Amino acid sequence: LATVKMDADAVLYGPALTSGRLLRVRDVAASAVMAGCPPRAFPVVLAALRAMAKPGYRLSQAAITTHPSGNAVVLAGADPAAYGLCGGAGCLGPGHRGNACAGRAVSLTILNLFGARPGEADLTILGSPAEFTYCMAEAQAGNPWPSLASELGDGSAGVFVMKAESPRNILENLALTPEALCVAISDASVSLCSNNSFVPGDLLVVLNPEHAALFRSAGWTRQDLAIAIHNRARIARWRVTGRGVGAIRPRYMDALDRLPVTRSPADVHIVVAGAPGPQSMVALPWGYSRGQWQAL
Repeated sequence: LATVKMDADAVLYGPALTSGRLLRVRDVAASAVMAGCPPRAFPVVLAALRAMAKPGYRLSQAAITTHPSGNAVVLAGADPAAYGLCGGAGCLGPGHRGNACAGRAVSLTILNLFGARPGEADLTILGSPAEFTYCMAEAQAGNPWPSLASELGDGSAGVFVMKAESPRNILENLALTPEALCVAISDASVSLCSNNSFVPGDLLVVLNPEHAALFRSAGWTRQDLAIAIHNRARIARWRVTGRGVGAIRPRYMDALDRLPVTRSPADVHIVVAGAPGPQSMVALPWGYSRGQWQAL
């Protein structure tokens, strides 16, 4: 609690739909302790919960959905080491206590607040590793573009949170042109019977520094890539008609035969992280909420 400048009894959210409980700052701190979260990472955890408490995240529904998605937390605009986090090699995998424990603290808070245990308030069918912990930082070294914090906020440190599936790998080490790499990312963003085939929403694109540098050297900005992915990541209407779930799409898509999986280029959130190499990643959304930004 000493690492943040908030009243320990300040209410962040509530009452929770399923339990009637309020979420206070001290409750987040208790979950962070149980998760083994280093104190210096606690501002990231608190900012993530504040982001998720915003109406656009639809936390009450997100906490109990059948969809196997977690709360993807991305620290941006700060030196990750200052918070005990990592944005470099293996940042979404094992070996980084800060990432693992901060993400776990977020998930554990939601479980405690809503009573969101599988088979009880959590309606998940199979679950996912993304629901256990899902936290990373934006890379500082090797990032050819301004920080994500400059696009989502005023440039100061903050956290972006998105309700998303586990990320899927994008292997591209041969067709190394911006256009070909954009095709690879876009195709990985589309999957028959994934939520965004019926309910277009956010995409979290995690570019490794080598792939990001390729776009930058060709003069592409982050916004250029977001526009290109929005225009290319589409699925044929006939493939999804009569499948999956009742579709919820912007009205302009009624006239299209090829349906975008994002509502607009603003839904494409591009983060540079990891180590240089042939693989980047993309995470598909739950779709019924919008990713949220919260300054630390």
